[in-house]
Amino acid sequence: MPHEQILTTIVGVNENSRLEVALGADSQSERTLELRRLSWGEGVGWYCQQTLRLDAKEAENLLQVLRQSQRKWRDQSASRQGKVIPFPWAKRGREKSVTSRA
Repeated sequence: MPHEQILTTIVGVNENSRLEVALGADSQSERTLELRRLSWGEGVGWYCQQTLRLDAKEAENLLQVLRQSQRKWRDQSASRQGKVIPFPWAKRGREKSVTSRA
C-alpha cells in the first residue's frame, strides 16, 4: 500500500499476537484503514494472518458504533467477573445428620 502510515500496534491476548492499524489509500487514491492480525513465527518473525480493509465511510461507521457501545462493553466486562452465590441448602437438618454419621 503506497504512502501507508502505521497508526498503532495493539498487543494481543498473548505475546505472539498483535493488531496493527494502518492508514493508507487504495488503487483509486481513496483513504483506507487497514486492520491486520499479526502473528509471530519462530524463524519468520511477524507476519500478517488476516487483513480487513475499510474505506473512509466504513471506518467512520465503525468508529461511531464503537463509541456508542463503549459503555455496554464496560458493563459486560464488569459482569463477567462473576458473583459468589451461597449454596441454597434445602434442609439444614439433613446436612447435619449426614455429617454426624461419619
